[in-house]
Amino acid sequence: MFVGVSMPWQHWLIALVLVVVVMMLPMLAMETLANLFPEPVSDIVFLGLAAIVWPFILCWLYSKKLFATGQASIFFWFYVIFYIGMGLFR
Repeated sequence: MFVGVSMPWQHWLIALVLVVVVMMLPMLAMETLANLFPEPVSDIVFLGLAAIVWPFILCWLYSKKLFATGQASIFFWFYVIFYIGMGLFR
């Protein structure tokens, strides 16, 4: 599949669905890890993972220049804000 601005709307829809699914995978992993703990601690663990650990991992990856190519910094900040927001509104 050619990825570019001139894609047909069906390809844009497929790409959008795939991006949302890929972005939700870390949230699913954090939820699974948090469910290993008892109920009162589970919420605290999930909030810690979503608001502290995952953004820290993203910052570390960004500092290693894995995301720091061209305009990728806007995507980096979008990911950080997205995961903090998802963690707060769980």
